[in-house]
Amino acid sequence: MKRTTRLGLRLALATAVCSLPFSAISCSASSDGSKVSNGGSSNGGSSNGGNAGDSFGGTTGIDANGGSGGLPNGCAGDRYDGEPVPLDILILLDRSFSMIKDNSTKWSQVTSAINSFLGSVTGDGVAVGISFFPVDRSMEPNLPQPCTVGSCGEYGPCIPVLNSCTGATSKDSCVAADYTQPAVQIAPLPGVASQIQSAISATSAQGDTTPVAPALAGALTYATAYANARPDHQVVVVLATDGEPTGCTNNSVALAAGYAETGNTNTPQVKTFVIGIGDLSALNQIAQKGGTDSAYIVSSGNAGQGFLDAMNEIRGAVKCQYTIPTPAEGDPNPDLVNVGITQEGMDQEVIPQVSGPGACIGQPGWYYDNPSNPTQILLCPASCDVVEYSDNVVVDVVIGCDTIVR
Repeated sequence: MKRTTRLGLRLALATAVCSLPFSAISCSASSDGSKVSNGGSSNGGSSNGGNAGDSFGGTTGIDANGGSGGLPNGCAGDRYDGEPVPLDILILLDRSFSMIKDNSTKWSQVTSAINSFLGSVTGDGVAVGISFFPVDRSMEPNLPQPCTVGSCGEYGPCIPVLNSCTGATSKDSCVAADYTQPAVQIAPLPGVASQIQSAISATSAQGDTTPVAPALAGALTYATAYANARPDHQVVVVLATDGEPTGCTNNSVALAAGYAETGNTNTPQVKTFVIGIGDLSALNQIAQKGGTDSAYIVSSGNAGQGFLDAMNEIRGAVKCQYTIPTPAEGDPNPDLVNVGITQEGMDQEVIPQVSGPGACIGQPGWYYDNPSNPTQILLCPASCDVVEYSDNVVVDVVIGCDTIVR
């Protein structure tokens, strides 16, 4: 598993007046006039980002006073501190009996890791909620006894000799609608942490089955409705389980992957991350369709630390999405936006815009969440890796210059 470095990321916005080709960006000061991470400094930190001649990020690129190697006409204007897109996480946690079977400590390790994660995030735009699966179906109508072919619904098939539904003896729900209301709804940290901790304390790993598909379908229904009310947020579901789907009629990895794909391709998008506890490479399909490449697989013996590392990586992965700050006057023109990345001790590099995630093809770049009505800037994986796994990285957005397109 990759090491996740917690970064002090900063997004600065400059409303500029230039429009010519480029080679790299060396740009604006921060709005507080503080020293930048790569040795450049701002010399007149005014409330809107300092004087036009302030340096930021090296000797090449976009310079607020037309610095060498940058846009020839220079870029001067107001600068603003932007914010990474707020992150909202719904944890969908498996509470099946296998989490404690044979004196397994998976349940205690994982829940302890969740508590540690909650305590490590303090007021930086992260909100969390939690759901558990399976849930009790005791409020549902009794299954038909005796049953007939097709009468068992989600709890079939009907066993001919016994005239009984396969799921008749299980107390677990197979209906997606039963999973649409989380135990604790998504709310900002650190305030919601105590509610989630209380919900965990009141829950035990006593489920008979592992209804991954209906549980994920219900969780995504909730998360999508939540995202519709907050289109400027990044909402994700984190499915955590120690087993492949068991029980229920419509319950398989392929079906769960289909639900994840729908969430990932909807607008607004809801990605599905997967944490598998044990040898569960089959879950990669759900993660891939959910827009997150592959599942995080952690060993049963070290589930706690592995789970915590995975949660921190998930949190880091969505750091590569940024809001588009609004200038003091008017709205930003999406055709006049450029993005640069500065690593400590290096010159700033402009990364070109691409048409979408499929055009990243392993190269640096960025794209809009919605080209026709953009609200977010998303970095391609190659650029995101630089931001996520390097120390002291600054992401800079400049508005007002013709967008550099690959």
